[in-house]
Amino acid sequence: MNQEELAQRLREHEGLTVEQRQHILEMASSSPARKPGKGALNNVVTHFNSVKCGQLITLESHTVEHMFALTLELDPDVLGYFPQVACKGVRLGNHVRSGTLDFLVVRTRRIELVECKAGSARDSLLAAKSGEWVDVDGNLQNLAYGPWARQRGMEHVLWLSPSRVDTPLRNLQVIYNEVRMVPANEAQALGRRIHAHLADGPKSLDWMIETIEGFNVSQAALLLGTRWAFGPVEHVPLTDTSNFFLTLSQAQAIEIGSNFFEVARHSRNQLNSAFATATLVDATNAEKRLALIQSAHAKGTAVPKHLREIARKVIEARSRGDNELEQCLTRFHASGNRMSRLTPVQEKRTAEAIRAYAAGKYSQKKDAYAALKEACESDGESPQSRQAFERRLADPRLELRKVLATQGMRGYQKQRPRSDARDRSGTALAKHAVLHVDSTKVDVRVVSDDGMEASAESPLIYLGTDEATDLPMAHSIVFGPARRDGLAILIRDYVRRHGRLFNSIFVDRGTENQSHFLIALALRYQFSIHICPTAGSRFNSDVERYFGRFNSQVSHELVGSTDPDKAGRGVDGKFKSYKTAKHRFETVHTVARETLYEHFPSVPVQGFASPAERAAHADLLFPSAGLHALVDEEFLFRTAIPHSNNKYVPGRGFEVNGRYFHSNELRELDASFDVEQLRTDPEDPSFIWVRTNRGLFKAFCNLIGPLANSTLIERSFRGMYDQLYAPSLREAKQSARHAQAMRTAAANAKPNTAAQPKPGEADSSSLPSQSNDALDEIALRGIKKRAMDDFDDIESP
Repeated sequence: MNQEELAQRLREHEGLTVEQRQHILEMASSSPARKPGKGALNNVVTHFNSVKCGQLITLESHTVEHMFALTLELDPDVLGYFPQVACKGVRLGNHVRSGTLDFLVVRTRRIELVECKAGSARDSLLAAKSGEWVDVDGNLQNLAYGPWARQRGMEHVLWLSPSRVDTPLRNLQVIYNEVRMVPANEAQALGRRIHAHLADGPKSLDWMIETIEGFNVSQAALLLGTRWAFGPVEHVPLTDTSNFFLTLSQAQAIEIGSNFFEVARHSRNQLNSAFATATLVDATNAEKRLALIQSAHAKGTAVPKHLREIARKVIEARSRGDNELEQCLTRFHASGNRMSRLTPVQEKRTAEAIRAYAAGKYSQKKDAYAALKEACESDGESPQSRQAFERRLADPRLELRKVLATQGMRGYQKQRPRSDARDRSGTALAKHAVLHVDSTKVDVRVVSDDGMEASAESPLIYLGTDEATDLPMAHSIVFGPARRDGLAILIRDYVRRHGRLFNSIFVDRGTENQSHFLIALALRYQFSIHICPTAGSRFNSDVERYFGRFNSQVSHELVGSTDPDKAGRGVDGKFKSYKTAKHRFETVHTVARETLYEHFPSVPVQGFASPAERAAHADLLFPSAGLHALVDEEFLFRTAIPHSNNKYVPGRGFEVNGRYFHSNELRELDASFDVEQLRTDPEDPSFIWVRTNRGLFKAFCNLIGPLANSTLIERSFRGMYDQLYAPSLREAKQSARHAQAMRTAAANAKPNTAAQPKPGEADSSSLPSQSNDALDEIALRGIKKRAMDDFDDIESP
């Protein structure tokens, strides 16, 4: 839904005033009013490809907000929605503020402002100091946003995610991917065909797969998404075909789901009985009390006076079938001091020392205590004991804050404790649903195409693994820093191998992964992008594990391995990787291909099945998973790298990376065309892609002849080699270094002007020319810019 469709819908909506319609339009136009911060510690930012929004929308979390967006996409009552809308002038008491809510949802009969929270946040919302959340008949209402929304013709709604996130999230992903790819008429035909089989009552997916020819789990997901059938989507994964039942009644599906929920709840809940969670002292005393009561009853004597009330409760618990020991528990664990013995001054100085320690001001606890002792003595107070102070510093949350302040995001992600398995988002159910991509240096150096060992480099490998099956799906090997070429080649390799694209891709926060190139590609081919937190290697642990196995089992066994370099000076220079590198790029690429796609898929790593066996099973359940894609000219153009220089020189063509590119077709057009976009091919340096107002063309350089009979790997290597080791780039770097050295030497040679007399006209000619320095500065900037142009750090406008 766009702005025009929303305006038309508001005009048709009865009960809205002109001011209310205008305000809703202004809120929708502000979307997105807030962008997720780059410093997010745990959230996976999601660029979700929405059908109802018709674009990529940015969501702050791949669990809470992403799950709610999936429910909106599958809800027929929802006409459209807008994420991250601005709310201005929200009043609570005498305080007026502006905020941002997660969704503005347009339904058939009402308009909602939705705030999404994790299910575990309910208690913290009620306990907030602001007091704006209240519980009304089991539903949380906001005292600030509720009246504000009603005044503007909307309803404020709080959406809490289910206690179990993994199953509904992964089921909704599969259902949404099936619904958006299958035409409506095919879904209707399938629904009519299945209706007769479900008329007798609920049927399991196992029964339907065995009974109905050609039926699979993908079709079951389509039936659920189009509401031709219902099932326990929130409680049973679609891959559990023996326990997932389809039915024609929504109420029946809810009842089936509640039964499975009760079964799962007992296994997922923590111990909650009073006796099971009691301390050892209280539990022992309860056993002694119960023994005294039972002994008195057995002997027929009176129960001691201090145990008579407990004895009565024991009899009642026995009649109810409850645990008798719970009525005999003591409460020694609750005894002791509950009020702080520190004075207000001591509390203040202690809090200051704790904050300073968490901020990284003190590296050790003893230093923080020394500062506390000095501060308290200056105020005439004695500090608390060192043991008590260090117990407060031992709080794991405080230690984590200190790690974040001193070691940054990488240290935080390394030290962050593992999340509870019950709160995790789980893994994808279908193959091609989620592709995890990461890159690392290959621990081996290779020589250049001409065999020159002086130019030995460690290549960079990009690898994509399937989340559902842990199967390596595609890879690419490039030289130099991480850049868009590696990701583009990997996506091409994926389509060539599988004949389709993934539904979503999981990447880190590298610059090449957050570029306009990937966003535009996702918008064109309708896949989503998940971006994990900075230094969050655990979010891509499957790929990281393959990297470790590849380098330890393959790279370190090849000649030119960088493993001996780790010993530093302890290894003789003749054994260094620079000296021993003898393998060519094609050799390393061949070894990587054989290892990733022939050896690793057959080795079980987690569980009893290998990645290849899991993939074969997933293909049976979801044969139509993934997005349709072909390696045609449009796809090759979209996966080429945008270039910033699109200036056309009549008669010569385009200058890119020190070479001129032209073609007869462009020459015939002469200057009567406008260049809309210019892209360099990541696999073939002999041509570039040129999109003009007259169509799409290729422009060729003088490499078209020498590379005519070369393989794709050889062409790719030549292109990367030209970018890093081309003479023009080396000369530009050398000129920049020389100019910088000359300017530094000139600055050091200048005399101290403060100690010299003011020169006359006769002496002015002997002074350095300021205009020449300015010209040198301008020339240096030009040299640096030309050097940078050979890399793709500059985005196209």
